Amino acid sequence: MSESITFDDLTAFLKSEGIEPTIVPNRNYWFLRTHGGDYYKEFFLKEFVAIGWDDVPCMEELSRTDEIIGPFKEKYGVNTTRVFNQVYRFCREMQKGDIIIIPSTGSEEFAFGILETDIHYEANNIDAALQEESCPYLKRRKVKWITSVKRYLIDPKLYLFFRNQQALSNANDYKAFIERAINPFYIMDGTAYFNIAVRRQTDIPSLHLPLYMTGILERAVELRNAINKEDEAVTAAARKISTRVNVQCPGVVEYFGPVLTIIALAVIGVLVVGGKLKISRDQSGNPEVELSTDGLMEKIISFLQLYYENKKKSAAISDDTLEEVNNDLNIKIPRKRN
Repeated sequence: MSESITFDDLTAFLKSEGIEPTIVPNRNYWFLRTHGGDYYKEFFLKEFVAIGWDDVPCMEELSRTDEIIGPFKEKYGVNTTRVFNQVYRFCREMQKGDIIIIPSTGSEEFAFGILETDIHYEANNIDAALQEESCPYLKRRKVKWITSVKRYLIDPKLYLFFRNQQALSNANDYKAFIERAINPFYIMDGTAYFNIAVRRQTDIPSLHLPLYMTGILERAVELRNAINKEDEAVTAAARKISTRVNVQCPGVVEYFGPVLTIIALAVIGVLVVGGKLKISRDQSGNPEVELSTDGLMEKIISFLQLYYENKKKSAAISDDTLEEVNNDLNIKIPRKRN
């Protein structure tokens, strides 16, 4: 290869395809109930969330004197402290840029949004709202909704957490699962996460999914090796790649691990899954690489030619097999959401 491939080459290619990774900022994650789903559509369409206990002041724990709390104990009993904590969390602990998740009726769908302000506001014209049978809660926060996701695409561990009965819960322990629902491709805390959608509607043949997963991974490792041939840690880094599979016809396969290797995997995924990389052979049996991606960098073309002509050992999963299982699984590479 006359010129080496760089990390910037790969990311530039992915950006041209509309799936460059999102760098996840430091933020918190919250799950807010919607009164059994009654207020889900209103929250989503009017771009706000709200919490009850209108009579409870937003007050940090150190400021809650017995004189202040006393009257509320008659109404809320043993739950008084929890109610105060929920209100304070909603009004003050949730910050601009944090992620908020709400469930629909029966938790058939979940909406994911970003808080737009650092402080809450009090709703006006509540009487008119009540006449419209709308949410009566006064304490509200403005939200920009990112997406809504059907329950079957939610990781089971995250769905179990969503069954939490508190009105408002911190979901930071589940941030990787939440980010996966928001971003098909992201980097968080030094680890890259890349998601592939399996759109087959019927039962999956037992070997097809592992064949596909192995096929693109081995090609990604070759591309990773091409960037830094002398790096003895390359093989070790590749072994650190992990997967999470939530495939229920349809479903999601997620790869996560070292940033460079996952970036390489995303490039291979786009080329193979998108049908933009075609491998054929001439009359002498030599491989010919055909690429239909406009503007693909010359260095990546050179690497792909070299890989198929001079690789030291045969791929464990052949090109024909990879193409077959890719088509059978109806694999799609989700594009980055605007």
